[in-house]
Amino acid sequence: MGFPDERDRQIIRQADQVERLATDICDWLAEFNSDRRKVDLLPIPESDEFEILQLRRLASSLYTSSKVPVAAAVYGPSQVGKSLFMGQVLRAQSEAFSPLGRDEAHGEPAYYKDLSFNTDLNPQSGSNEATALVTRFTTKDRISESVSPEYPVMVKALTRVEWIRVLARGFHVECRGQDFPWDESHLDKMLEDMSRQYPGTSVDRRWRMDIIDAYSYMRTVDRRGYPTKEAILSALLSRYMLSEEGYIKACGEIFWGGWKSLTDLFIRINKFLEKLANSPEPAILVHWAGVRFLLDSQRSKVHERKNSLCFTRVDWADFHLRQRKEWYVLEYS
Repeated sequence: MGFPDERDRQIIRQADQVERLATDICDWLAEFNSDRRKVDLLPIPESDEFEILQLRRLASSLYTSSKVPVAAAVYGPSQVGKSLFMGQVLRAQSEAFSPLGRDEAHGEPAYYKDLSFNTDLNPQSGSNEATALVTRFTTKDRISESVSPEYPVMVKALTRVEWIRVLARGFHVECRGQDFPWDESHLDKMLEDMSRQYPGTSVDRRWRMDIIDAYSYMRTVDRRGYPTKEAILSALLSRYMLSEEGYIKACGEIFWGGWKSLTDLFIRINKFLEKLANSPEPAILVHWAGVRFLLDSQRSKVHERKNSLCFTRVDWADFHLRQRKEWYVLEYS
């Protein structure tokens, strides 16, 4: 039976309930805990509030994981042979069939009988790191029924908060940081300014949680640049109501110094994530020939493999992102 079956749905419902409860508790703390301190009503200690925020992050990860079928994946440091191991696992046992593809009865482009992980999918970049993504393989009986059989390769999108973390960490590593630490006074003033320039009608709880999650991550990277505790930031974000544009601008100020080019990039990414929200899953479907590009962190424009029986030469210019019914598909022509 395809994913999800009834047992999967039950797990998903339970994980959803846990995340909603955790988010409700965090919302309650952000709204009322400071007032309880003022009237001496035994407020929740900051240490407990921080722990609750961390547990909410775990609940969110649990819910995300519950919506993904179990798969085979290999994890480990760079250049230890993960792809080599996976290539052995996926080696064909017969020249007449390939282990890759949902069903040989569908034919091309869903199934190529000579398709090889080592030859056709895994990029070869010498001593340079090639596999930029975690490659997971799901058995055909666990592939979601909503996925078109023509495109058995699914590329999961990063979530909004994951993209914020990526940009924030990249900016921290590659660029000069802020001239001041994000203490409570600077955060308060920035959010107050944003609420005047980009006023909203209510506090967006998902935006608030995303900013807190990304901020908590950056505190582990740069404690001096982000000295304010997450509980204080949570209270500040509950105080000011921002529009969608306001939250994006606030992210830009906190995590990448307000650089317009990075903010514009994030806006483009966020708009595409919103489009993917209408798909059965936050992902795109990909032709087999495109996998090599997705796994190649060297960003080669052309891949040639003379010993391939399927794709001897593949050019990135031959791929086009199109919408097919409810899915976005990276097609090869």
